Amino acid sequence: MDLISDLSMARTNWGIHVKILALWNNPSRGIVLEKRMIVVDVKGNYIEVIVPNRTYRKAFVRNLSEGKWFYLENFQVFPCKSTCFALNTYEIRCMWETTMVSVSDKTSNNFYHFVFPSEVENALDVQFHHVTDAVGVVVSLSPIRRIPFVCRENETDYSARYVKLTIKDNMGNRTTCIALGECCETVVKKVTTILSSPSYNYQPIVAMMRFWRVQAFEGKNVVMSVDDCARVYINPTFEDFDLERYIRSFSDPESDAVYMEEVASN
Repeated sequence: MDLISDLSMARTNWGIHVKILALWNNPSRGIVLEKRMIVVDVKGNYIEVIVPNRTYRKAFVRNLSEGKWFYLENFQVFPCKSTCFALNTYEIRCMWETTMVSVSDKTSNNFYHFVFPSEVENALDVQFHHVTDAVGVVVSLSPIRRIPFVCRENETDYSARYVKLTIKDNMGNRTTCIALGECCETVVKKVTTILSSPSYNYQPIVAMMRFWRVQAFEGKNVVMSVDDCARVYINPTFEDFDLERYIRSFSDPESDAVYMEEVASN
């Protein structure tokens, strides 16, 4: 059994167990040319997988699903040409002989790469060129706004919609997050649903961002959902993330009421 760290361009008869952490179409609208995935192996090594829109010896594409483990076999390895989603010098490209077979879970670990608020504020150049994760208690949420946006073919201004989400860690350090497009809709819908619930009693709301990027925005560094691989989870329930224990790590969780301006879909 191979590991992602073993991969080279020397051959194609590789076989690795991987978990799909993110799966998306490229392009996201219009005619799909390929699917892309960020996968991880049991050692926590990430790599991007490119699945061209073509026929395969054994059909597998429709069975792919985020959060599931697969045995990925027979593929090409190339130097990474993308924007380094997966922090790897290589990327995988599927070919006609490639197969992906569902297997049992190898570990419940999602191998998070959480960034600290100080790392965002003082980000090095390299940190602007790969994706990262962030987590914290929601402090505030802005109204929906729009970034000036020129639509390309098969695009709408949907991706220009954003909200500014501020989170804090258990030391009180804050990070500004900019949720664009689908992530914007997810944040607004889920946070407002929690806040409007009759059972809500100022309990902390936790936001987890996966595969976002450190970017400069309005004169400061933020974490932003600029890529199609970006995911956001409100009060996440992953097996390897103890939500209640995380909330208890805050010295005074009852003081963590969310400041939310009126959210308008202008």
